[in-house]
Amino acid sequence: MFTSLAIAILPVRLDIGLLALGCTVAAEISRIYLRLHYPTNIIGSFSLAASLVLLAQMQWGQALGAWFVSWERSSAAIFYMCAFFLSYQLTNGFRDVREIAAQLLR
Repeated sequence: MFTSLAIAILPVRLDIGLLALGCTVAAEISRIYLRLHYPTNIIGSFSLAASLVLLAQMQWGQALGAWFVSWERSSAAIFYMCAFFLSYQLTNGFRDVREIAAQLLR
């Protein structure tokens, strides 16, 4: 979330965006140092955040966002169930990659 916010600030205010991105990088490096995250988690979060911010700035990305908002308003229960399922799959989908990375780092 913080990565997305920092990247979203960059096109609007470069100086504040770089500061926010620097703070985010520092926080993420400390999470790797404390073994709360793997480096692949951080790389994945930065990649996902950058692609989502880029998508949101495109014309068809804005239309897609409006569609999601209207879906959430029309049937919130189904929207949040699908959002939970998708986020659960995203967090558990990389379990094999994390296990392989952990074995390679040993």
